Amino acid sequence: HQQARQACRELADREGEAISDDALGLLAAFQGDPATALAFYDSAMATQRAIDDRRSLAYSLTHAGHAHLAVAQLAQAQDAFSEAIAIRRELGEDATRMDSLAGLARTHLQAGDLPAAVTLAGEVADWVEQHDVTGMEYPVHVYLTMWEIFTQAASARPQETTQLQRRAADMLHRGHALLQERSARIRDEARRAAFLTNIPFNAALQQQWETAHPPASP
Repeated sequence: HQQARQACRELADREGEAISDDALGLLAAFQGDPATALAFYDSAMATQRAIDDRRSLAYSLTHAGHAHLAVAQLAQAQDAFSEAIAIRRELGEDATRMDSLAGLARTHLQAGDLPAAVTLAGEVADWVEQHDVTGMEYPVHVYLTMWEIFTQAASARPQETTQLQRRAADMLHRGHALLQERSARIRDEARRAAFLTNIPFNAALQQQWETAHPPASP
């Protein structure tokens, strides 16, 4: 990606340069370095705003929102997700809007506003149940977010525990099924293992599934 970024810069390909910056940000984020990720995202977004590439900007904003969450910058995360949601609503990109809505829901959860988190998670879950995850960028991350929110809400709302537990279990089941389906397409064993372990939300969802479904005793 660094070589692609340099090539795009030399060719004055500003759109390509921004895409490379965003990709480098994702790589840093997956490696546990949100500060470096934010620097790349900021560079990408500055270019995207300059060339009015709003579709790509919405991707970078959503990625930046998660990086802000990783360093507990909740106000900045909320601003990033909210702007991405507005852009995607205007562009009619409902599938990727769910990625951004889930990010905003996670922001409310991290801020301790469980009612707001549940409301947004419910909106995303309803959409997923009526459509599917085609077109979403990171549906496994979305499923993990909804599982976390519904699970916490089930403990906090005794009168709704059964319903929320059922919904949480459904999100975990859907997320795990998707993860297994996608990993099965990767024939190289090392790459498959990397897919399941090196992408943080893939690893987290797999771990939650294994905790909820321990192997049967011999």
